[in-house]
Amino acid sequence: ARDLALALRKADPSSASAERELALARECLGEALLAVGDPAAARTEFEAANELFGALRAADPASAAAQLELGRGLERLGDTARAAGNPAAAVSAYAESVKARETVAGHDGASASAKRDLALGL
Repeated sequence: ARDLALALRKADPSSASAERELALARECLGEALLAVGDPAAARTEFEAANELFGALRAADPASAAAQLELGRGLERLGDTARAAGNPAAAVSAYAESVKARETVAGHDGASASAKRDLALGL
């Protein structure tokens, strides 16, 4: 999936859709690495995904989806820190995740799914 996402990105470097797909592929790889007990490699993938999610959010600050994906990515970094035995880093990442999600959930008219996502992150 990551190789396909990289190929899509190379074909159209300005495509937000290709960037998002690459971020999601890196996030999935990070989840798999975390599941097999390699938190260091998982962290690398989650950080790369978050960099892409952050760039998407910067390109479209009004995008609730980009903000929520960034919040979810920060949660994954917290999971990785916890798995690596670093509770202080986990707490910090989880707090950043909640802050990112609160931004979306706090908007008037925010969707029920955004509020649900915030609740799941708490």
